[in-house]
Amino acid sequence: MSGAQGWCQTPAVTDRQGARLVGIGSEAAHQLPVSQIQRQSGKRTLPEMPLEEADCLSMGLNTESKPNPDGPPACHQPQWVESPILLPRFLFFLLAIPALLFNPFLLEPVFAQPDLNSFAPRAATIGQTTEITASGKFDQWPVQFHSNRPGLKFEALKKGIFRVTVPPEAAPGIYLVRFLDRKGASQPVPLVTDSIASLVEKEPNDSPKAPQEVPIPANVSGVLAKSGDVDCFRVQCKKGESLVATVMGNPLFGQTMDSVVQICDERGFVLNQNDDRRGIDPMLVVPIPADGHYLVRIFAFPSTPNSTVRFAGAADYRYLLQISSGPVLWFPSPLSTGTVGKNQAVGFNLPTDTEKGPQLKQVVLPDQQILFYQPGTAGFFELPPSGEGVQRTFEGEHPSEKPLSIPFDFTGTISRAGELDLLRFEAKKGEKIRFQLDARKYGLELDPLLTLFDSEGKSLLNKDDNSKADPDLVVDFTVPADGLYYARIKDSADAGGPHFVYRIRSSRPTPDFSLSVTANQFAAVPGKPLEIEVAVERKDGFNQPVEIRAEGLGEAAKQTAVISAAKGETAKKIKLKIEPVKEFQQTFRIIGKSDNQQRTARQVLPCGRNVETLILTATPAPKK
Repeated sequence: MSGAQGWCQTPAVTDRQGARLVGIGSEAAHQLPVSQIQRQSGKRTLPEMPLEEADCLSMGLNTESKPNPDGPPACHQPQWVESPILLPRFLFFLLAIPALLFNPFLLEPVFAQPDLNSFAPRAATIGQTTEITASGKFDQWPVQFHSNRPGLKFEALKKGIFRVTVPPEAAPGIYLVRFLDRKGASQPVPLVTDSIASLVEKEPNDSPKAPQEVPIPANVSGVLAKSGDVDCFRVQCKKGESLVATVMGNPLFGQTMDSVVQICDERGFVLNQNDDRRGIDPMLVVPIPADGHYLVRIFAFPSTPNSTVRFAGAADYRYLLQISSGPVLWFPSPLSTGTVGKNQAVGFNLPTDTEKGPQLKQVVLPDQQILFYQPGTAGFFELPPSGEGVQRTFEGEHPSEKPLSIPFDFTGTISRAGELDLLRFEAKKGEKIRFQLDARKYGLELDPLLTLFDSEGKSLLNKDDNSKADPDLVVDFTVPADGLYYARIKDSADAGGPHFVYRIRSSRPTPDFSLSVTANQFAAVPGKPLEIEVAVERKDGFNQPVEIRAEGLGEAAKQTAVISAAKGETAKKIKLKIEPVKEFQQTFRIIGKSDNQQRTARQVLPCGRNVETLILTATPAPKK
């Protein structure tokens, strides 16, 4: 590392505590630790030590000199040497000006924080080490790494390239990875881990006559980089297998594309295609009629329709295409959490005569989502938790004539066209009940329609889609009288089948609040206050004050908790002031408390994921 790059950087913050593997009945909150110190420097991991010593050792410099409290460590200070050559004063300054401007040993260069856009490949294989190329701008290299989930090991190679090692015992899923340097942190970028191989698309592969050969199962990372781009992949299958092609694109990797996937025979004849089976991402399953080679083809249109009629493409039309003729997990059955020993894999090519495989493992993620997976099986699935005190049951277990108890979490299937499911529940006059009916958000085929009846068969409420873009539904029902009521569930087009599965949850809404921020990484100058605007959403009549403060910064920063009043200017938005007292880089969270309720502020990323762990970098103001 040159003298120009020698700066006092705080080691990366990496979560030490693993996401714990839980029994299905346990739903205690998983608390992320605030920080851990880990340095990654090329192929060498530095031990934990005082920052000045660690930085000087990374450059092979002497650490005995004491750091200057007003600047970088002493080992990085510019060294001025008196010249024995006597020059006229005006000539001396003429010669000194370019030296001051261009000599990196005299002035510290102005660097920007890391600007991370994407990874290639976008998936890493469990139990292996994967080399990944990062796209973006990285003025300082090597960078440090931060992930929202523990377990990954990072190693910086040459600029823009790093290795990630995923241990064999790791759970699959989506990791949000950030780059860090002394100037700040990048935005989080998703990285998928899975049990199958990870490959990168190679051009040219636009024509069925010149496809890219792909050994399956594999996750293929690609980009439809230009208008009219089509990517073709050639795979080998056996008769009787089911070839599964699943795309992760929008919103996880390419927020502007609406992709289509086709499975064709070797001549290019289309056997089947799919557009929007998982949100606006496709998933396609084709039974293989004969041994041989088959083509998997992907192309896209803009997610916001325009006047063009040809295939679209752009630098952000990024995707991850999973191709497999082996076991693939689609979803767990039932769709509730906390159902001890009852969640089984539903998918394709599973090792049973039916499409249900063995019991699934569950992991509580940092954002409290429940991750389902089966080691050795491609794919994973996330569900929000059922909650405490909820009746969890499913079709085939709960007797149809027995009323459900509110709150409940019920999984059912509209198994054939025209079928109706009728659920009974008892309620009292005046109470408010919220029903949430989900299918499409999980990539399932039902377009749900909910109707509520009283015991006499009178229709009291009928609800279809939340919006044109959201075919699932949430609706509140105020009970008119004590008694027995019925919830009827059907497909809005009277369709049905084995994958027309739904999850309906009922609850009694109580006053609550949530917090949000518009950024997840912040930069500040020691001694100068940083203001972070926090939005407060008050739900279901919540009218209490909320105390808001940052947690995890310790003595590195001064702050005073602020109060969001029940009414007035601060009820919906308030600014939290944090003043760093020294240079540092640290994760922290913004917490809101009211009586016995506590909530953590989140930012919703463009990829649709939530971030609660924020990063603050405090560095001196740039020298003028």
